[in-house]
Amino acid sequence: MKKALALLLCILCCLTLCGSALADVPVYRIINNNTSQNGTAVYTLPSESSQRLAVYYNGVIVQQTAEVSSDWALVTIGEGTGAQQGYILKKYLANPATSMIISRVETATINHSGSVMEPLVSRDGSRIMYLPNGTTVQILGVVSSMTVGTMTEAYLHVMYCGLAGYVPQRYVQTASSQPTAFPVVPVVTATPYRPVVTSTPVATEAPWNGPAYGTHPISQWPLEKPSFGTVAYVNNPNPMDRLHLRKNPKSGATSFGKYYNGTQVLVLDYVDAEWVHVAIGNLEGYMNTSFLVFDEAFAPASVLPIMTVNINNLNLREGQSTSSHSLGQYPKGTQVVLLGFNDTWAHVAVNGVTGFMMGKYLK
Repeated sequence: MKKALALLLCILCCLTLCGSALADVPVYRIINNNTSQNGTAVYTLPSESSQRLAVYYNGVIVQQTAEVSSDWALVTIGEGTGAQQGYILKKYLANPATSMIISRVETATINHSGSVMEPLVSRDGSRIMYLPNGTTVQILGVVSSMTVGTMTEAYLHVMYCGLAGYVPQRYVQTASSQPTAFPVVPVVTATPYRPVVTSTPVATEAPWNGPAYGTHPISQWPLEKPSFGTVAYVNNPNPMDRLHLRKNPKSGATSFGKYYNGTQVLVLDYVDAEWVHVAIGNLEGYMNTSFLVFDEAFAPASVLPIMTVNINNLNLREGQSTSSHSLGQYPKGTQVVLLGFNDTWAHVAVNGVTGFMMGKYLK
């Protein structure tokens, strides 16, 4: 009898441990509301009488954080600091692995007529990154009223390169080239939306050191100069050296890469006398003002090397990740202008577009 009781206790213990382990596994659900084409509301509390945070479309993937009752679930929509957490009725959630759902998630582009780019912000208005005009985003949902600074207006909750955030509705255009309206009934697409989580791959091989100085033809700056804002020019006293673009405005902060003389950067903000917040294409960071000049007349000679794609169908990606959106594939022999690079990724310009290629596939 004692042995039987001991065995039963052991089994119960194992089941408890397994349940705890499963509870830590993220549970993803897909929004599926067949009763409304205008979307499904997410609330601040598990009650339809509480404040409505936003309305989301069929096909949006959410992470179910908790089941708070038989009717309500706590969910998170999106990744990063622009993610939204709130409560949704469970009857509008389905298992993405077993459900056939027509997605109403729409692709749109940033179109800010008064600027070359628009900030992607979190719910509290904190800036996440800048999105240049023409950037493609996916619209997850609509916030009818949101205040950023002193302005209150409708915002769209969007996804870009795996990161979620908010942009004003008036600066986003859909495929019809008309500003989106609230509520929105997006164009039906056959492919359900899946979140893309971007992360820098772990290096498993020797770092890429870039081209040797003086071994490649040199290009002038290959892109049009922005018509809006202040442009600065990388000015390394030693043209063989390159300037760090850092994640934070301090020496020793993570570097996204080092950039050659000849690189033009768009100044987004002046942090202090030593640091400026800049953008190079769709990548933003901080550069030390000691190695920049702000007058084109004093800009140094360009040393931007021209490199050649060394494999077929090499992806040009929006971000420094193999899971980042591909801007196109380029055949062997394509020439690209190298703006800067890190141990893995080359920041290049090709055919008027900037993006990232894996450096080991360039020669």
